[in-house]
Amino acid sequence: LGPVLEQYVQQHEGRCRANGQAHGEAVPRVVVGLADRQRLPAGPLAFVVHGLNGDSRALCRGGEYYEVRLEGVAPADHPLSQALVPTTHTDLGNGLHCITAYLADPGTYTATILLAWEGPAEATVLPVQRKLVNRQLQPVAFVVEAAAEPSTALCTEWKGAGPTGRWVQLRGGLCRPPYCTGSPRMVSKDGWVYVPHTCHYHLYERPEAWQCVNGRHLLFTGDSTMQEDYLEFVKHVLGIKEGDKVNGPTWKKFRNYDKVLSNPHSKAQRVRIQMLWNGHPDHYGLHW
Repeated sequence: LGPVLEQYVQQHEGRCRANGQAHGEAVPRVVVGLADRQRLPAGPLAFVVHGLNGDSRALCRGGEYYEVRLEGVAPADHPLSQALVPTTHTDLGNGLHCITAYLADPGTYTATILLAWEGPAEATVLPVQRKLVNRQLQPVAFVVEAAAEPSTALCTEWKGAGPTGRWVQLRGGLCRPPYCTGSPRMVSKDGWVYVPHTCHYHLYERPEAWQCVNGRHLLFTGDSTMQEDYLEFVKHVLGIKEGDKVNGPTWKKFRNYDKVLSNPHSKAQRVRIQMLWNGHPDHYGLHW
């Protein structure tokens, strides 16, 4: 948070103490730090959302979870047509919720804010304790005036969770730096690609992909999300219909899987692909 929002948080906590921690005062704005028709430079974005009780008074305790969809429409002369920016939610524990994002591309943006659920702190990992709400707040529309300085570097290393970025839709499906190289057809028929803020990816056509994996042993390990990544890689990147009819009872067949696959167009090219399942049961006892 910047100094202005930091000061606002301190003032809110002071009002809560004055009201015995039960609730604060009625607030004129649910969203603080972001306003309709506001014009912002590219770069980090941070704003706070007020949790409210049934009387629309500011809460002084945490326990709510907000989902924010941040979409942008680029100017007509820009190589992008749209951007979908991920956001991070932090419960400050005092009735305020901090939403952060990084805006790299110019355009007109809309922040759609949804109060998804309420519950104690442990509800984050124990969904059975959540009280579903699904109440949408008034959307906020604003403008990002200029693009951040783009990086033309190619992503060549993968460390930790990988570089942060955003999803963008390429105008006309043209894949070029600083957004990507290669063909977006391998990722999305609508031209959507994921672009990190510090580099860009090369999108591999099948012949290129087979040259990279030929003679290698690839290991996928994780839960159902990694299992889907594994099946999509085999089907769409390598062009093997091994996972075309995976559903229902056949889904578990691919949880612990080890097989040498051949290029359908060049049998001399082979890759060993292994899927190791390490999912855990959820609160219903089902493994995902």
